[in-house]
Amino acid sequence: MGAAYDAPFPDAGYHGGPLALPLLVPTSDDFPGAAEQMQALARLESWDTTPVLPLWGAKDQILPPRVGERLSELIPSALPCETVEGSHFLQEDAGEQIGRRIASFIAETS
Repeated sequence: MGAAYDAPFPDAGYHGGPLALPLLVPTSDDFPGAAEQMQALARLESWDTTPVLPLWGAKDQILPPRVGERLSELIPSALPCETVEGSHFLQEDAGEQIGRRIASFIAETS
């Protein structure tokens, strides 16, 4: 999978954007983008009609499972957060497993 991530970046000089991305996540109320993030969370709290299936990486070191649990608690129509054996990029770590779970969820809620 590494080659797929490296493909758009001819050399390390092109890695600046992806490396800077984590530094753009608001970590305090006065951080640029924090107000917009709070607005998005408020919208999630009013999302009560469409079923939501939160899946989270059990070994996610960037956003640990507690973040997924809290997000699930905020969304009225969300199921309890399910952890999946994997880390931050579940589609890579457990693609078949989450694909089956999503298909099952769609069948259950359609």
